[in-house]
Amino acid sequence: MGTYIDFTDLLSCDDYWNYTLAMSNVDFEELDNYNFDGGVTYPYTNRKFVVDGNIIVENPGTILLFEGCQLVFKPNNPPYTITVKADATLQLYPFVDTTDPLNEIRIATHLFSCDDMWGGIINEEDGTIDIIAVSAASLPTKIEDADKAIQSDNGDVNIRFANFNNNFIGIELLNYDKTISNLASDKGFLGITFSCSDSILTKPLHPGEQPFANFNLVDVVNVSIGGFGATPATPITYKNKFADAIFGIRSQSSIAKIFNNEFTNIGIKDVICRLCEGAIFATEGSNLTIGGLLTEIPISETISKTAMLALSPEE
Repeated sequence: MGTYIDFTDLLSCDDYWNYTLAMSNVDFEELDNYNFDGGVTYPYTNRKFVVDGNIIVENPGTILLFEGCQLVFKPNNPPYTITVKADATLQLYPFVDTTDPLNEIRIATHLFSCDDMWGGIINEEDGTIDIIAVSAASLPTKIEDADKAIQSDNGDVNIRFANFNNNFIGIELLNYDKTISNLASDKGFLGITFSCSDSILTKPLHPGEQPFANFNLVDVVNVSIGGFGATPATPITYKNKFADAIFGIRSQSSIAKIFNNEFTNIGIKDVICRLCEGAIFATEGSNLTIGGLLTEIPISETISKTAMLALSPEE
């Protein structure tokens, strides 16, 4: 079986691609295109790319698919980004080949940076991001080292099983409006793990800082974070795990349903500040429906909440 070993913290940018020698020490290659358009699908499968520019996905019907790919973003000022424009789609999937049962290939897609942080994925109005894996054990996409791993302004985002690590902000939604009436749906934000394996961020833009928020909501009209999988009796299926940030979920003038989530190690290190940290924190104008939480951390007192299942710690 093919195995992916994460050695990214041990390498410099020159290891991934040396422009003087026009070679890579670890079998990466230069990305061959940065502008994806024309309403067609651009599939990349089981490839390893050095990204030295801004990637743009545009035009109705254009799909950029990375399936089992590794993308390392080189330093730049401002940091490089992937931008998904209106009616275009970015898909990040694992690659699984079981043709030969004795030599199965299973590779996750992995986006990260070398030396400095990268800018992350920008999803513009009516753009779409799909990050899908079959299960938490089936090679979820990993996004690391970004200023904002995903920033979506009135675009569509579906994430089912993914890992966000060492990002200043994991997911930021602005003006988002998507109703998911069925909590057993496989759409929305499900099975996501947030972490900071370095304890604090180490790369520029944010050296020595804690991650600000795993999930940041700004002027969101409607969003569901978490779900219950097949039935409410099996909630662990799609549990989100928030950790290692000042805020787990931060809401600014937003409306959200938050179900089946776990929060650990949230807050400013060595400081207690109920107005500037929290597992779930809401400013005035937010309305959050909360249920099925696992947390030892107090929830912001400013939340308007509706109990569902068994629930927030102070209930």
